Amino acid sequence: MKITWYSCPRCGNPHFMKLREDTKLRNFPAYCKKCKNEILITIEPLSRVINS
Repeated sequence: MKITWYSCPRCGNPHFMKLREDTKLRNFPAYCKKCKNEILITIEPLSRVINS
């Protein structure tokens, strides 16, 4: 299972959220501790993006 880190889209914090290759999120309210903002994010499974 491949694991990657998703960076915060606002401040670029490299350790914002840990994702597995089968992670799927839609309108997820993620909170960044570094910039102290809540962001709605949508992430498709990495395996679908890599295999396409």
